[in-house]
Amino acid sequence: MCPAVLKASVGYRTRMRLSALCWLHLFTAGRLAQIATFPQTHQVMMRDGICLATDVYGSTLEVRRPALLMRTPYNKGGARAIAERFAAAGYVAVVQDTRGAHAWEGRYVHYNNDDQDGFDTIQWIVQQAWSNGKAGMWGSSHPGAVQWLAAADRAPGLVAVAPTAAPSSLYHTLYQDGALRFGLTAGASVVINPPPPGITAPKDLTQFYHHLPLATLDQAIGWPMPWLKGVLAHEFFGQCREMLWQCL
Repeated sequence: MCPAVLKASVGYRTRMRLSALCWLHLFTAGRLAQIATFPQTHQVMMRDGICLATDVYGSTLEVRRPALLMRTPYNKGGARAIAERFAAAGYVAVVQDTRGAHAWEGRYVHYNNDDQDGFDTIQWIVQQAWSNGKAGMWGSSHPGAVQWLAAADRAPGLVAVAPTAAPSSLYHTLYQDGALRFGLTAGASVVINPPPPGITAPKDLTQFYHHLPLATLDQAIGWPMPWLKGVLAHEFFGQCREMLWQCL
């Protein structure tokens, strides 16, 4: 074969090989994008029969993958962008509305069920056909704090947590040197235990800063707030502290 023909032949094969690689890359990227863009929503049953809405991104029966879980009261749809990134990177991203949040089943009481619900959700994950048996958790603020509770219950398959802006001591978040951080606590209470129909939350809570006794603070604001009463009675912190000490 003359040099000119040989050179042309090699160039043709090289172009064809590059073209095939480009098509393969586009197909793979398109496949990952398709997997990430269309989450599957499951109703995952907890031990007491309550079902929690759970979005799963990136699951495929072709390959068993590790999962990354976020549990949030802030609407699972808000984590879609980062869940898609995790799915494109080869993980299965799982985002769940916590108990009672966004009209899903159960009653929302801040952190009250998050230890057993986290345990049950991770147990569900590792039993799925697409799971390789390993799960991690991510999230900040409330989605970060629930990771400590799931870890304290030693959920089988939970191998990593990445809590951000999530204190390991809720007591020292809401109390400083024994004094209640009223602005933070009262503001959180209005969100955690919102007013019932027909009652409007006060726009300015500073008017209640000097209210005594603290035991009737929710009545002064305008409606019953079980979470606030638990914080003031310290019962809530005792339960959380006991779970964390067991973890250690």
